[in-house]
Amino acid sequence: MAVCGISLEASTFSPALTTAAMLAPRRGRAVLEAWDFWRPGGSLADRAEWVGVLQARTIAGGAIPADDYALLKAEILAGLVAAVAEAPLDGVVLDIHGAASVV
Repeated sequence: MAVCGISLEASTFSPALTTAAMLAPRRGRAVLEAWDFWRPGGSLADRAEWVGVLQARTIAGGAIPADDYALLKAEILAGLVAAVAEAPLDGVVLDIHGAASVV
C-alpha cells in the first residue's frame, strides 16, 4: 500500500503563496513515521506492507504556485511508478486534507 498526498487549507483570498518547500515534503519512511498508527507497534503497522512515497503538509496558507504543485505531483507519480516496478501495490492511501488551490 502506497501512502502519498498534499495537505493544505488554502485561502483564495490571501495574496500569499504556499511553496513546495513550505509544504515540507516527507519522503519514504518519513511519510509513515509522521503518524503513530504507521510507526512500528502502531495499530496499522503490521496490517499491510506500507510504502511511503511523498506527503506534503503545512498549516493554512495561500494557494500553491502551479510550478510547485507540478513538481510535487510529478514526484508522487514517479514514486508510485517506482513502487509498482518493485512489487504490485494493493492500493494507495491518499493522505489529503483541506481545500488546496493552485494558481
